[in-house]
Amino acid sequence: MIPVLYNCCIRSAWSLLAACLVAACSSSDAEPGHELTIQVTVVDSAGDPVANSYLNWSLWPAIDSTWPFPWDTAMTRTDSLGRYVIEAGRRTERPDSLRLYTMPPGCESGGANTFIRTFPVTSVAHDTRGVTVAVPVSQSARLQTGQVCAFDFDPFWGDANRFLALQIDSIVPPLAYGRFRINYRWTRGDDEGTFVGVDAGSYIVFDLTTTVPTAGCDTAKLYVPVRADGTWETVQALGSQGCFGPPVLLNFASGYFLYFP
Repeated sequence: MIPVLYNCCIRSAWSLLAACLVAACSSSDAEPGHELTIQVTVVDSAGDPVANSYLNWSLWPAIDSTWPFPWDTAMTRTDSLGRYVIEAGRRTERPDSLRLYTMPPGCESGGANTFIRTFPVTSVAHDTRGVTVAVPVSQSARLQTGQVCAFDFDPFWGDANRFLALQIDSIVPPLAYGRFRINYRWTRGDDEGTFVGVDAGSYIVFDLTTTVPTAGCDTAKLYVPVRADGTWETVQALGSQGCFGPPVLLNFASGYFLYFP
């Protein structure tokens, strides 16, 4: 009799606990909150959209919040229309401020920080707000003598952690000759060397060879799709593990950034 009673009590206790958990979850889901969508558009000085612009954003709660850290933070790039949509999700508190760090393609711009310290949010359940950021931009890269440059980023090393510059010294169609330099924003020396490019019309292939390899960066290859007007689309970089490792997407722009002796 006692074991039966004991088993019944145990089953009843587990049933009661499960019911409480379901009720708690249902109650939490039903709590009033604010769902926020932020539509970011990056433009140049003329108001034209800037595609493939690097974007690092952080959304902060109020200063007296129980969670004094950014709710969300992420690194990404804008689409072909210069846009990126931030889905801030559902919060029981309203966001207080927004930080946006933007950097257009190329290496000449130092980037731009935009702070919206009092972020306007209405009382509706799902609010959508628009933010436009203007940044200085460089001319799109194309196959001509001079320097073109691009930067890379990843979640571990942070903003613009690696720069790749091509110094195009001479062009003898369909070949292009020059020098390259990879500058790392961590404790590591630059990789430098020479390259040969082959212009196939709709695309260009650059073969990079390091003069004095550091950390296993021996060779690399760039595949460059070319638009009808001659400007470069997003470039795919492939190389030994010390250079790039997995394929990296780069967006080049003209302008002088790294020194070539």
